[in-house]
Amino acid sequence: MKKLKVIHISDTHGFIPNIDKFPCGDILIYSGDADCNPNYHKNNLAKLTPCLEELNDFFQDLLDKKKFKKIIFVPGNHDFIFQNFEVEARYILNAATVLIDEEYEYGGFKFYGSPQTPAFCDWSFNRTQDELKEIWKDIPSDTDILVTHGPPQGILDQTGRGLNEHLGCPALALRITQLKLKLHCYGHIHGGGNSIIDINGTTFSNASIMDESYSPTQSYNEFELTSKNGNSSEDI
Repeated sequence: MKKLKVIHISDTHGFIPNIDKFPCGDILIYSGDADCNPNYHKNNLAKLTPCLEELNDFFQDLLDKKKFKKIIFVPGNHDFIFQNFEVEARYILNAATVLIDEEYEYGGFKFYGSPQTPAFCDWSFNRTQDELKEIWKDIPSDTDILVTHGPPQGILDQTGRGLNEHLGCPALALRITQLKLKLHCYGHIHGGGNSIIDINGTTFSNASIMDESYSPTQSYNEFELTSKNGNSSEDI
């Protein structure tokens, strides 16, 4: 049996945390919205690059100081650089393992990451519910840790501000009922950030550090998972 200490963070929107105060773990999961540039820069690589370069420097410092052994990154709806310049974006963010509708094994756990979210205001990786139903079918049935940018409908997906609307994805909510996940990490809906809930053996984590006013008032989430599988592509 192996233990995996996971730190989950999301939705920094150009804010870089203080590295000296940042926690340590085996793996850091980042579930999207690194970029601080608005969507009118979505086709301008030069404008999109600086935020990602700064985040990569932060990630590399975390690795160099041995705060983490591995970093997994899934883009979000603000991360146009990954939608429109994927090759260049992967090259820039070389300190992390980027998952765009991909699976990955580490430390005896199977991860799957996807940036896709329900269509809203023509942001990146936006899809219709019919498209998302097909996309979520590709999540492997033996996934242990699912990382998506957006939440499933009804689970840590409320807007706050007195409205309390549920903005998660209905198709994703249906798909996860067919899986036996240990952990589902996401962000996107800032009102549900810095929150954790356990439902039927699955831990759900919304780790948006930005509140709904885009101030970094919320914090990361932390977990310790145990795996019985010692055979993986990369061991901790």
